[in-house]
Amino acid sequence: MSSRAWSYVLGAGCLGFAGWAFARTDRLAAMLGSDLATARAMAVRDLGSGIALVASRDPRPAMVARVLYDLSDAALFGRGRPKVAASALGFAALGIAGLRAR
Repeated sequence: MSSRAWSYVLGAGCLGFAGWAFARTDRLAAMLGSDLATARAMAVRDLGSGIALVASRDPRPAMVARVLYDLSDAALFGRGRPKVAASALGFAALGIAGLRAR
């Protein structure tokens, strides 16, 4: 799969997650152990990330940002929440795979 194809897959995932996060902000906040404002900020961040991944001419900078977001999510919200850590690290791994693609 090409780097461009990976960016579409990651972008679609981000947009889907952002839609869910806007619809279920309370559920996301509970999963993360955070407040509603933090959950909304994550939804806005992921909406922007998804748009950048799908629309940018060169997706690599957006993919690097996405990997960094996911790693920071694992570090900030994954402590004591193995499902949150695993999902964030899993998405970071997908981003790294996309960066390694040609």
